[in-house]
Amino acid sequence: MKAIDDDGEIATYKASVQEKYKFKYMLSLEAFAHGVISSIIIYKKLNYFKETDNNSDANYIFQEEDARQFYIRRDILRAMASHTCQDIYHIDVATFPMLLFVCDELQEWGRKSWKSMYKGVTNNAVRLSIETFNSDKIEYEEEIDMSNAGNQQLVDNIERILSHQYMLYQTTFRDGQYTARRKFDFKKHIHIKISEEYKSIKQIDIDFSINHGSDDNTFLLSIRNSGNTDKGKKSKVKYLTESLSELLKPYIENRKYGVCEMKDDREEVKE
Repeated sequence: MKAIDDDGEIATYKASVQEKYKFKYMLSLEAFAHGVISSIIIYKKLNYFKETDNNSDANYIFQEEDARQFYIRRDILRAMASHTCQDIYHIDVATFPMLLFVCDELQEWGRKSWKSMYKGVTNNAVRLSIETFNSDKIEYEEEIDMSNAGNQQLVDNIERILSHQYMLYQTTFRDGQYTARRKFDFKKHIHIKISEEYKSIKQIDIDFSINHGSDDNTFLLSIRNSGNTDKGKKSKVKYLTESLSELLKPYIENRKYGVCEMKDDREEVKE
């Protein structure tokens, strides 16, 4: 929407369709993403949207108050459509689409059944705390009890963190036309409690950061040393650590994923 210069009188405005957004939302609709479907439903059903002046004809003139109402409703609908559309990237924290995306990510893990998120966990297996939420940094911490998860379930869960969180956030906060304007970092710390059968492992920590500017994104998986030895369970522990190493290998070798590392505190003790 653009203001029309009318020689100092009250401003009027014209609106036009932003083809970039239109195309991205069309792709999202083709993928049956619930965000864009929800935005269409409430636009068609709620009087709040039915009664507004939402004319995209380039020759239509909006008065100032009509333009203000148009912007409010546009941002509400755009936020809903964007939060499940990976083609939309975010550069500012203080926008409706960004706020809804982050809140949806923070709430999602407790809202849905845990069995649909991670394997071998219960619905009360997670504790989440927000450390920082401002225009410069979003940082939060998650504690997950996976003590009932088996070997392969642990590997599958960590693979899900890589693909459904770290890689999703890399895509969402990727480089774009206005990347230089993005001034915030997105950081997450995950502490995973595992079965006591893994005597030598206290817990598994995952720390990743999506950084702005020229700094590389980072992903660090740390196996914390408990100080105990694996009596009779060495093969199980070895399978877990080797499987995690194999899982991370392509991410470590390809810098397009950022700086990815795996650190085993127990190896440092041996040295």
